[in-house]
Amino acid sequence: MPKTRVQKEAILARTTDRLSRSQSVVLVNVQSVKVGDLESIRDSLFSDGLQLQIAQNNILKKALADAGIEVPEEALGQPLGLVFSYDDAVAGAKLVAPFLKEVENLEVVGGIMDGVYLSQAQVIALSKLPSREQLLGQLVGTLAAPISGMVNVLQGNIRGLVTVMGQIRDSRA
Repeated sequence: MPKTRVQKEAILARTTDRLSRSQSVVLVNVQSVKVGDLESIRDSLFSDGLQLQIAQNNILKKALADAGIEVPEEALGQPLGLVFSYDDAVAGAKLVAPFLKEVENLEVVGGIMDGVYLSQAQVIALSKLPSREQLLGQLVGTLAAPISGMVNVLQGNIRGLVTVMGQIRDSRA
């Protein structure tokens, strides 16, 4: 049964709201993807705090225009699924990547981050970045390295002094 104008306006408002609230959106081509696969992807993404919405192209174009986001026309030529990430900008790309290998015919078309369109290659590059926790750990390790080096240098001087004093004591005995 076709959707009424009121239903379409509600979908448009919801899509525009999600576009404006999300830190990033991954656009995936869902043409020829089985409904069961889409449902399992949706459930998995939802458990991680992300949302998958299958968008009708006309409504998506209007929502993008309302949100002030420019997306190339060739990216909007096929049925799209939108993966909205609200908390972590990289989470959408990272969590969609495993499904690209598992689900036949699922492919990344592009993405949107901070109102700017990202190409397919840029989204795939984002999916290969380390997680936020790993990056913070690397940062702490990098910041701590000079301090631990300084401690080792200072301890070396004290160790040397103790060794010399021990040798002087042994030579007098």
